Amino acid sequence: MGGQLRIRIRHGSYSTPRFDYLLVSPEEMAELAEGTGWELRRVIDEGEHVYVGVLERVR
Repeated sequence: MGGQLRIRIRHGSYSTPRFDYLLVSPEEMAELAEGTGWELRRVIDEGEHVYVGVLERVR
């Protein structure tokens, strides 16, 4: 999938297991959430192409 990274964090001799990290637009995030029981409720956008999507469980 475009925007998907598989990374791990390393510091000295310590490292985390690898994990997936997904970079998507707010529109793509809302589309991915459809039908999963989650909904994109809000986007916190501080400008400079940095934002956070807030997902909420739909009942």
